[in-house]
Amino acid sequence: MTDPSPPELQPQERPSAPPPQAARPVPWSWLEAIGVFGLALALLVLVGRFLALALNVALPDDLVEVAFLPLSLTVLAATVVLWVRVRHPGATRLLGGPARARRRHLWLGVAAGLVAYVVINLTFTWLLSLLAGLRGEELPTVQEEFRQAISNPRTAPLFAVGAVLFAPVAEELFFRGMLFQALRDRFGLWPGIGLSAVAFSLAHTQWTSGLDANLLVFVIIFPLGMVLAWIFHRTGTLASSLVTHAVFNASGVALMLAGVGVVYP
Repeated sequence: MTDPSPPELQPQERPSAPPPQAARPVPWSWLEAIGVFGLALALLVLVGRFLALALNVALPDDLVEVAFLPLSLTVLAATVVLWVRVRHPGATRLLGGPARARRRHLWLGVAAGLVAYVVINLTFTWLLSLLAGLRGEELPTVQEEFRQAISNPRTAPLFAVGAVLFAPVAEELFFRGMLFQALRDRFGLWPGIGLSAVAFSLAHTQWTSGLDANLLVFVIIFPLGMVLAWIFHRTGTLASSLVTHAVFNASGVALMLAGVGVVYP
């Protein structure tokens, strides 16, 4: 009787890389998200007059306009959270994505924010400046009121807090947590990324600044919006895009405080 041949040794399988966090459908539509943004604007207009009176009493004149930045962002964030909480009970956590935030997500956000700032706001706008110079033109000045706020020692701290803390929280809750997820559910990943980036860019334009300045802001903010949406989708947690956004804004504020000229703060 012959001995049975030893079984063939199977090569040890290597674990595959974990896939991106699976997107979960959200119960709100993209049209509902747009309506929530309009509601936040309407609330800001309705209470703006009373807020202005209160701020004029409580704060010096040069702080009143800067104080509207964190206040308006607070209204937006509160409107998003309260709407979802009331209209879609139990779905508030979906604003933050399907995954729990891990330390690696935060470090990814830091790295992505620095890289995005260098590529978009330094390298990219430098190329735009070079092209404009070859045509004998200059890039228009954008966000002039931000530059004035950051150059004033009294208003600079309040502006920095609004730009680095309030803006990332409120804008990520709406543009990525609410709008992007609804657009992705309806149109797919890349259309959702692109459309949410368009909305994000339009929200940063100021129609009193002129067409050229608004086009420049759009060109700068659009790729940032795409990066933020992609990072949120890839990691599955809003914490990563929030940190990316905060680092991007903090980089601009730091350079402006250091007296370095940048196209966009």
